[in-house]
Amino acid sequence: MKQLISVIVPVYNSEKYLKECINSILYQTYENIEIIIINDGSTDNSLLISQELQKEDKRIKIINQKNSGVSYSRNKGIQEATGEYIMFVDSDDFIVQNYIELMYKEITKNNYDVCISGMTFCDKNRKIIKKEMFVKNNIELNFKEIIPSFVNTLYFCSSCKTLINRKKIIENCIKFKEDLSFGEDLRFSFDVIRSCKRIGYLSECGYFYRQNGESITHENDIETIKNI
Repeated sequence: MKQLISVIVPVYNSEKYLKECINSILYQTYENIEIIIINDGSTDNSLLISQELQKEDKRIKIINQKNSGVSYSRNKGIQEATGEYIMFVDSDDFIVQNYIELMYKEITKNNYDVCISGMTFCDKNRKIIKKEMFVKNNIELNFKEIIPSFVNTLYFCSSCKTLINRKKIIENCIKFKEDLSFGEDLRFSFDVIRSCKRIGYLSECGYFYRQNGESITHENDIETIKNI
């Protein structure tokens, strides 16, 4: 039987895109998943939408908490996860139907500790802005070789588009830094990849990221990134 994958979705006032996001996970070709929705004190209909979706599919687990921030929410998701692998999907993003299956096949076939994919950037109406790949072929990455890319391209700054062996997170006590107001994603990704012996890359852009003006991926302040 295929291994269980925990998909963690932090939610805060995401009623506009939440159903699309969760359905994109529910209808994956890879079915052995649990979806952990962390409702971070939403004041819109996000919790209600989550509860309605849960009625339709028992693979959904809802954690309802007071507003504590995205890092706290993701850490809570890690605590609640029971799968052999962990993946993060933001509540305004979505993934293509075979995305998890492709990631799972790549990570298990090559015995990777973590597998990173490309990403598709789109606007609020799903119109594609660009597709971003680190390289154009599926390869094993070397940590020392990709260090410059953390600083100079910001490519690895997202904890999304990544499938992680949960043991690596637990054994190395890796968490999102809750005291960081900027770059918590980057720091987490760095800690994960630094702790992994085998790092895989899948040149598949099946993770769709909705761009907004506040994203770290738009920052070009290299000194700030170096400090993080």
